[in-house]
Amino acid sequence: MCPNKIVGLTKNLRVLSILGIVCPVIFVILNILTRILGNKPDFVGIPLSALAFGQYGWLGSLCFVMLAITLFVFTLAISITLPRGRLYKMILVIFFIVSVCFFMAAFIKTDINHETWSVHRIIHEIIVFAGAGLFTIGCFIFSADIKRDKQWGSLFGFTLTSACIDLFVTGSRMYVLTYWPLLGLEELLLLSIGLIWMTVISFKNLKISGGCTSSSPPGHPPKSAS
Repeated sequence: MCPNKIVGLTKNLRVLSILGIVCPVIFVILNILTRILGNKPDFVGIPLSALAFGQYGWLGSLCFVMLAITLFVFTLAISITLPRGRLYKMILVIFFIVSVCFFMAAFIKTDINHETWSVHRIIHEIIVFAGAGLFTIGCFIFSADIKRDKQWGSLFGFTLTSACIDLFVTGSRMYVLTYWPLLGLEELLLLSIGLIWMTVISFKNLKISGGCTSSSPPGHPPKSAS
């Protein structure tokens, strides 16, 4: 790989890493702002999907778009830094699909009445469940891919723990298909774990971007002299 291309990768990685840190913060601010303006401050009972209705429903939909952008930026960044093992492409495809799922969820809304099952709500639920489930699978595969990697191995335990918590929350949600008082809290836990994990990975990417040299591009270990 030519030096100019390596420098370009490093610059892109630095920008993507910073965006990967900033985007979750923007999502949180949008979420809180939407709840305040829409008079829906209840994080325990009101899920993100319910914010897409009312005068400020467009802000609720924007939250889903921001979540999709966060995942897309995250995927681009790890495409540069992750070791090119047999699971590399699978990880990227999974997280890309997750970003598409949440983007679709912004425009295919659920029903304002959580006691009924409209066609829109069924499609919305399928998309969200698919995104949450695939994200969990992606975390497990990610942890398996970095387990023995010198550069990423230190994050194996954190990634595996995050994946296990996501699995528990997503799995428990499958058994509660109707509205219940702790739906917002359950979703909040799932989003918090996912956003914190992606932010930590983004800080790792930022650190990698600062330590890259022309002889060692991100994601590619330096070749030994023959």
